[in-house]
Amino acid sequence: MCIRDSKEALVSCGVHPINTLGVVASRDGTFSFHDFNKKEKILSCGQLDEDLMLRSLDIHPDGLLVGFGASDGTVRIWGVNEGYQVAVLPATGGVVKEIAFSQNGVHFASISENENVVRIWDLRNQENIKVLLQDENDTQLSSLTFDSSGQYLAVGGSKLYMFNTKQWDIFSRVQSHSDRITSLSFGKESKNYASVSLDRHLVVYSS
Repeated sequence: MCIRDSKEALVSCGVHPINTLGVVASRDGTFSFHDFNKKEKILSCGQLDEDLMLRSLDIHPDGLLVGFGASDGTVRIWGVNEGYQVAVLPATGGVVKEIAFSQNGVHFASISENENVVRIWDLRNQENIKVLLQDENDTQLSSLTFDSSGQYLAVGGSKLYMFNTKQWDIFSRVQSHSDRITSLSFGKESKNYASVSLDRHLVVYSS
């Protein structure tokens, strides 16, 4: 199945928890919702702000919120039921190039272009509650994901970093690639996880 979405370049996508709905963000700051069964676009949304470009997105595990990393250094939260932007969080550090919601529904993480850190946010009070990897000075941070239980956060840069989300403590730091890690994924029950890199290698780990 291929759905043509926009004349602009597409920068990020996500699958809704119901598994038949997808969200796509375009470089020009617009985004759209797609019905996989009907193979068609069902809703088009304009820019959240004038001249605002989007870089990343993720869908909250309850399906009621979509988070967007924006070019102005903010994270924008869109209410699916409301049909409008419900929160703007100042992530700072330039373009927010990656965001990920935790499966606990409370936290999400973000990486900004000009910061060598990961920021942890609490959705309940819309505050940045933790800054991770401040001492690493890893200039290649670019990917992150939570496992399905919400207990672990994996972050990819020049190394693969693993955090326990209870105290946000790092418990593993592995350099298994010779170039920047571009994507991460957990397997079932987090028994395995994988990373891919610009070095053209896929590495699978056992926990």
